[in-house]
Amino acid sequence: MRYATDFLHIMKTLFFGVLAGLAFLIGKRQVTEEPDTPDNTTPVQDTVVTVIDEPQNDSLIPEFCPLNPANNAFSIHFRLNEFHSKDGIAVPVPVRGNVQELIQELEIIRAYFGGRPIIITSGYRSPTHNALVGGTSDSKHLCGMAADFIIQDIPAGVVQEGLEYLISTGEIHPGGLGKYSSFTHYDIGERRTWYG
Repeated sequence: MRYATDFLHIMKTLFFGVLAGLAFLIGKRQVTEEPDTPDNTTPVQDTVVTVIDEPQNDSLIPEFCPLNPANNAFSIHFRLNEFHSKDGIAVPVPVRGNVQELIQELEIIRAYFGGRPIIITSGYRSPTHNALVGGTSDSKHLCGMAADFIIQDIPAGVVQEGLEYLISTGEIHPGGLGKYSSFTHYDIGERRTWYG
């Protein structure tokens, strides 16, 4: 069973790597500072956040975060700007690869729910923003490894049951699952579950 799970993980990684490569070859999509709404969904907020993209400040990345540098992170349904901190700080380059890995898992979750759009309500958080919202000092959001989200027209409890199933079958990384009444937290850290 372990070899089958490893094989599936390798195939999943290859598939999304090929997808990303094809998207790169076709041409980079110009990302604006306006809210990105894949599949013409309604954004959660209508406010425009001015993203501070340079210079990258390594003090924004706690020491416990795994570094996984990348210039961008995206898929057919997700863009990097959806994961920027809500205080206007862009996802730092040294953890953008973590966001890419998270996006791959979110694509699997999206497919499981029939392709319904996933709306990211919180992705990467700068240390300042994390403290402001009451996040834990070791939050995976600080590492670009977590997303709080809703799925259009699906209750949070149903989403959470679906994630439990996907984790139990090895279809997604067995990371953190935060169960809240109005949204779901998922991260690609160690396996744990909590209720908020």
